[in-house]
Amino acid sequence: MRAGPAGLPAGIVFRRLHTDAERALARSLLAATGRARSAGEEGGLAWFGLWDLAAAEEVALIGAAATRAVTAATAELCALAVAAELPWQGLGDRLLREVADILRAQGVERMVARVEADDGRGALLRDAGLVPLPARRRQELPPGAPYGTDDAGVWLSLEL
Repeated sequence: MRAGPAGLPAGIVFRRLHTDAERALARSLLAATGRARSAGEEGGLAWFGLWDLAAAEEVALIGAAATRAVTAATAELCALAVAAELPWQGLGDRLLREVADILRAQGVERMVARVEADDGRGALLRDAGLVPLPARRRQELPPGAPYGTDDAGVWLSLEL
């Protein structure tokens, strides 16, 4: 992954989202960016967020991400969103780097993410170093897992 951009405010903090209220804020942020998840898709997710400690408003969550374990060595990035109206560039990249660091520390060897054709995350993920998931890696995943290229999107992978 590339180094983070200079000029991000120092009052931005990354941490896991533990409470139902925090996860509700994350779901609201995802919905505001057009990336809402259904309740059935949320089982087993680990939620993370970027918080603006200097926010004037009550809601200081400015970025959210969610992952889930696919195998002991692979985690899926299920959700990624950053508030669009913020003046700072690079928050999505920072959020993605922080999530990758957490996964690496937990012993995860690769992160995968599904990108739809019209998904704005594709450029961010590719810029961060994610590449199409190789066929040899698809064979290591549980049988029946929908990993690979299809009409609806492509799976990207990052070796951690």
